[in-house]
Amino acid sequence: MERTIHFVPTREHFDGYEHFNNGFFPIGFAEGRRDLLCHREFFEPVLSKGFGFLGREVSYVYKAQVLPGQEVDIYTKVDEHFRGEKIILSQSMMTGEKVMATAKMICNLNGESYRIGDKFADVMQGKHESRIVLNIKNEHVSDGIVKDGAFPQYLEEGRLQLALQTGLNVRALVEKNIGFLVMGAIYRYTGRIRGDQELRVVSQYAPYRKEVRVEIKQQVTSGEKVVVEAHLYYFFYNFSTSRPIRPPEDIMRKARLID
Repeated sequence: MERTIHFVPTREHFDGYEHFNNGFFPIGFAEGRRDLLCHREFFEPVLSKGFGFLGREVSYVYKAQVLPGQEVDIYTKVDEHFRGEKIILSQSMMTGEKVMATAKMICNLNGESYRIGDKFADVMQGKHESRIVLNIKNEHVSDGIVKDGAFPQYLEEGRLQLALQTGLNVRALVEKNIGFLVMGAIYRYTGRIRGDQELRVVSQYAPYRKEVRVEIKQQVTSGEKVVVEAHLYYFFYNFSTSRPIRPPEDIMRKARLID
């Protein structure tokens, strides 16, 4: 079971995010997951009873940078399923035959005791080919059907503000012939939120592997409850040679990686 969507990132996906090459990747992958989950036969009984799939963990691996206006195809498929209670969605973002990024998400069925059971398992194994299209409003998605619907945008904004506050932004780095690219990301979803709840995004840098690489740690909290944790891994590189480098001390101090 798989689906493909066509996606063209525009300049608005990149403004303010040029220093991170994952500016729109999570958004594109979230669209692909929603396209698969919301247009399949197995989802109708879930919605009719008020249940949905909740992402528990998603990991991204970034292999190349996509430029504004460059067309990409996002392939999404059900990789595995577990007794009608959990699925793994596997995704790849392609430009032609080149893989730009990959993603894997573990989803649980949200409900206290409800299980789709055998019908769900049959669909996962391809025994039922669905042609039903479910028209689902965005508020359902943000309410938890695809649980990470808006969180990547909040986390991305948190990373942008962190870069602006510390001076570790694209302009400051380009002046020193330094690039700063993401290698991978892991998001863990640990709680649910309602639409009227206020959220707080906490972001910070942390040294990783001898200070050539940097980790950005983030939490999204609702009150005292952590609802999302994120870990992203970056490396500094020389624009001219594309080789990883240890950045100058002033850059490290701006990022508060050294005293």
